[in-house]
Amino acid sequence: MSSILLSSSAFGVPAVFALAGLLQLCGFKNNETRWRIAKVAALVAFAVAFFGLLRSPSADSWVPIIVMLLVTTLASVLVWFSHTYLKGMKGHARFLKAFLFTLASVGAAVATDHLGVLVLAWTMSSLFLHRLLTFFDDRPGAHLAARKKFIASRLAEVCLVAFLILIVRNVGSWDISEVSSRLASTTSHPVGIHVAGALLALAVILKTAQMPLHGWLLQVMEAPTPVSALLHAGVLNIGGYVLIRMAALISAVPAAQALLVGIGCFTAAVAGLVSMTRVSIKVRLAWSTCAQMGFMLVECGLGFYELALVHLVSHSLYKAHAFLSCGDIVRKTQSLHMTSLSQRKNMGIAFVAAAATVFFHFNAAFLFSNEMQHSNFQVGLLALVVASFLFLAVIQFTVMMKPQGRLSRVLYPWIYGGFFIDEIFTQFSNNLWILGNKKQLSGHASEGKRAEIVFSGESSC
Repeated sequence: MSSILLSSSAFGVPAVFALAGLLQLCGFKNNETRWRIAKVAALVAFAVAFFGLLRSPSADSWVPIIVMLLVTTLASVLVWFSHTYLKGMKGHARFLKAFLFTLASVGAAVATDHLGVLVLAWTMSSLFLHRLLTFFDDRPGAHLAARKKFIASRLAEVCLVAFLILIVRNVGSWDISEVSSRLASTTSHPVGIHVAGALLALAVILKTAQMPLHGWLLQVMEAPTPVSALLHAGVLNIGGYVLIRMAALISAVPAAQALLVGIGCFTAAVAGLVSMTRVSIKVRLAWSTCAQMGFMLVECGLGFYELALVHLVSHSLYKAHAFLSCGDIVRKTQSLHMTSLSQRKNMGIAFVAAAATVFFHFNAAFLFSNEMQHSNFQVGLLALVVASFLFLAVIQFTVMMKPQGRLSRVLYPWIYGGFFIDEIFTQFSNNLWILGNKKQLSGHASEGKRAEIVFSGESSC
């Protein structure tokens, strides 16, 4: 029989957040009471996750417990920050309900060992997050980005449903641990398994804002800052976590590996270049997240799942801190502006060192991985990754050394515009919204002009 959740301690975390969310429906007139409930829930959830870690979980539940501890740590910090951030604003009850139910959904996705529950919880986290992204209901830019995310997420969930059907038909189990065990015990898999692996990879690509459907992630800056932190440090990372849990499937499907490495590598390289041109600190952080998620998919596509887990934890903690301390980052960024040739050379040396680190990092992981034999296909994927990141480092080095050079002048408009990759999806989402809301268009003629600034990804902090 499939187990719904990995352990009783894991069950406690989503249950605590869900209970706190339900209590917000009781109609408390005092906002401070609502916040006390949320804070107590965050602390209790953290204690439950920490207790699960102390119980020395089995190898199968070690990854979920680590990620659960990460989720509850971030939740505790974000609840306290949000309380201060929203003082003087309206909508505390609406914010807390969506926030706590989002955390409950994320917790359930992490805790479950059942594929159906995983897909359902992942979907619910997206729907509750949609309410947070449109918290400031009078901002057209927030609705524009939320519409684009809604479309990308629903496409991903279609892929996930098809993935579920294929897995159950070909493996005969809903249990993640059992599916992984059966896939790892055989070297020959039916076509259905290969299609399922490719669909899972595609769903993760859509959910983690990879190119070309990445634009919404850069345009959700109209949401409150703690929501940005929750999205970039928490919800997006579910994609990487799912790939780690389903490592046996991804490792058995070359098409899935190629998708993850190809799209992830392209996204990381382009987003890394574009982030150099951003002025708004939150938008720069968003491009950074886009690149980091691409980098994480590359790690999973190459089979470095332990490395991807370390990356997931470190990126979550860094990005949460970065969004919650935007003011500090602005001051630090201003101090890094190039004012002399020697400073530009130092930056160039740093880029060369980073390129060398990437080269030796991937090769060392590849050489010392558990699998001692690697196919020509895997070697080719590794070569693609190393070449892409070295190329990125060369371009960045050239631009930093000669910001007024011919190459920089030619590339800058394209890089600043994100190579105009997002425009097609933006137009498609707008046309789709217009078709579905013809009766509501009167009085909204000025909305397009007000939202134009969002297209460039340069909304304010």
